[in-house]
Amino acid sequence: MIDPRELLRLDIPVTEQRWDERDCALYALGVGLGADPLDGRQLSFLDERRMIVAAPTMATVLAYKGFWIEQVPAGVEVAGVLHAEQRLELHRPLPCRGYALRKTRPTGVVDRGDRGAHIFIRETIEHAEDGGPLATLSSRIVSRGDGGCGSTREAPGRRRAVPDRVPDLTFEVPTLPQQALLYRLSGDHNPLHLDPTFARGAGFGRPILHGLGTFGMVGMALLGRLCDFRSERFRSLDVRFSAVVFPGETLEVSVWSTGEGEAMFSAGVAGRGAVLDAGVFGFAP
Repeated sequence: MIDPRELLRLDIPVTEQRWDERDCALYALGVGLGADPLDGRQLSFLDERRMIVAAPTMATVLAYKGFWIEQVPAGVEVAGVLHAEQRLELHRPLPCRGYALRKTRPTGVVDRGDRGAHIFIRETIEHAEDGGPLATLSSRIVSRGDGGCGSTREAPGRRRAVPDRVPDLTFEVPTLPQQALLYRLSGDHNPLHLDPTFARGAGFGRPILHGLGTFGMVGMALLGRLCDFRSERFRSLDVRFSAVVFPGETLEVSVWSTGEGEAMFSAGVAGRGAVLDAGVFGFAP
């Protein structure tokens, strides 16, 4: 069982990555861009000759070198960890080449008893060449086997629910049968998303799509629908994960306008219900 106070004192190594247009194009393919090969707006994230900025949600994979819990003596049983929430705040458009530093810090633990220990994490992505911030990532993971470990902070308040009315916009986001195989090329090599035997051992009938892959696909689809794929308008994306997605499934997205520069959304799969809920997309009006 984890010691929550020791967890917060962990010195997690800074990771780094030099990236360029090829990395940007691989990520863009991994989150579904190019599905319409005649759409010049999508091609701007794929064509190195005209590329100016990267897909905004690529910030989630910059300098990612594997799950930090597997690389430090955190005491967490990795097989029992679930990714529950993710927020991305982008501080400026991501350039299509640069040198990133990723700094990771656990910020709190909430003991939920038989519902496990909820661990809150903050990551900053900085551009090493000018020292400026690119993005801030906030996440919540659940360590199912660590209930009873004790808390270091109060539980957060309940997330806002999507409005109880007909959505203002609905659309579909198809995923490819090989979507996880494309997405893993951006650095997340967890065999859960590749190896059928490993996936069955984890309780799934087949490999599942990366949670941050779903996050990126829906985030970029929202940017396209609401902001005409203009990256400079992207401000933030915040979601709760409620179920896995299998490659090849189609996501059904519902969107509600909730104020200037803000929309709430949910995404589901027909016959299975929600996979993302209580989502909030922030953008420049």
